[in-house]
Amino acid sequence: MDLKDYPRPKFDTGYGFHWNASSYPDANTVRNTIPLLKELGATWLKLVCDGDAGVAAAQVAVQNDIEPIVRLYRLRPHPNYVVDRVIVDRYRAVGVNYFEWGNEPNILWGEGAEWDPNANPGQNTVGRTMEQFLRNANVINQAGGIALFPALTPGGDYGHERFYADAFAWLQQHNELGVFDRNAIAIHNRPLNHPLDYPYDPLNQHDHPGSTVAEDSTCFLMYQLVDDLCQQYLGRPVPILGTEAGTEPGQEDDRRYPKITFELHGQVNAAIAEGMMSGRWRQSLFTQCFWLLGIFGHYAFEAAAWLQNPLYNGQNLPAIGLVKALPKRPRPFPVPGPVPQPDPSGFHCLLLGQTVQSIVPWTWIEALQLYLQTYRSTLTFSHDDAQRYPNVSIVGATDAPVPVSAEVEAIVRQNPNVKWVERISVNDAAALRATMNARATTNDKYGLAMPKALAPLPIRVLRRAIRPKSRFPIFD
Repeated sequence: MDLKDYPRPKFDTGYGFHWNASSYPDANTVRNTIPLLKELGATWLKLVCDGDAGVAAAQVAVQNDIEPIVRLYRLRPHPNYVVDRVIVDRYRAVGVNYFEWGNEPNILWGEGAEWDPNANPGQNTVGRTMEQFLRNANVINQAGGIALFPALTPGGDYGHERFYADAFAWLQQHNELGVFDRNAIAIHNRPLNHPLDYPYDPLNQHDHPGSTVAEDSTCFLMYQLVDDLCQQYLGRPVPILGTEAGTEPGQEDDRRYPKITFELHGQVNAAIAEGMMSGRWRQSLFTQCFWLLGIFGHYAFEAAAWLQNPLYNGQNLPAIGLVKALPKRPRPFPVPGPVPQPDPSGFHCLLLGQTVQSIVPWTWIEALQLYLQTYRSTLTFSHDDAQRYPNVSIVGATDAPVPVSAEVEAIVRQNPNVKWVERISVNDAAALRATMNARATTNDKYGLAMPKALAPLPIRVLRRAIRPKSRFPIFD
């Protein structure tokens, strides 16, 4: 399935909320909260459900044009839990599309472990998790639903970066990458107290020159690590759903950066919401479900609640007002229909980003050398020049260093002289080189062929596996 073929809500803003920490969402409470969710612009809602306990609540969401994500809850679900087809059918009957069946399988031991302690959690961890993913995907797909690759906790006992890399390698080795043809990926890309451009921000680059999400993705941009693996192994993006997202008051895991105050919590989360609506983030990032909308009678993780937070004198956090105040608009997204094809003339331009102060790093231009020698395409930093060509490739993701913005992309796409536009959503020179060299060596100028999985890129283990002191949400 192409990204545009996956279900999304009407007027999709790209963000919503994780309801609460209970596995028994109350339909009447959800119904009474719909007006507030509309004011906030929320179009996604994560519900944790014990069996069919959330069917009525999910139905309320669907009836109000909010896309529910249902996690079918089981205590310590790994490595054996498989969802019940009868239960999945009940949610499908009311319009639920997306299903989680597991949670943070890289937490192996201790109080918040997600593994059965009698199941030897450290033995063949990734392989058994992937086998479990395949079993659950089979049941959920038979019911017409979409199964989600289980979200990992940042850091964890089995570092999330290595887990993701090993998981994709396992699926390739066992000829099971096809599981992503109709399924998707859940992530918990919690920023902690890192800025949204971490690890590319000036402070971290000063401390760790050249650091990328491949080696330190304890941050919002964790989704890029996953998206890059999809491109590497599948040659295409897969929907990535942030089912626990956003900052949490009090986080200060990295002492180089300010502690997350109530005010900063609001500013960062509002920036995430605005970025979803403006197209700042990659299109594969389907949603951010902010942790945690409210308590609603279940007092676990109450310090994270946006509504009536007990640490904020029982009042709503500032984030509520900030997100309400954002101008609401659907995120830019390709509409379903025939896929545009490149103009047969072959005239082609590569558009790179620039600002008044700088252009993309020189290493990016070097990464294009073989491609340019092969196809003789034009290279430019001017979107005015680019619009003279019928075929335009925009180089770099919208959050890459010195990017071509989503606004500039829209201008290029709207020019009637331009017949075909693509964005090559990479974030560093190494990924760009791999992508463009593959096109050069396979006679695939525009990247239209479905490439074979590339050999795994080296991904270093996280320098410091962070298991947040506040413990990321675990349902015990």
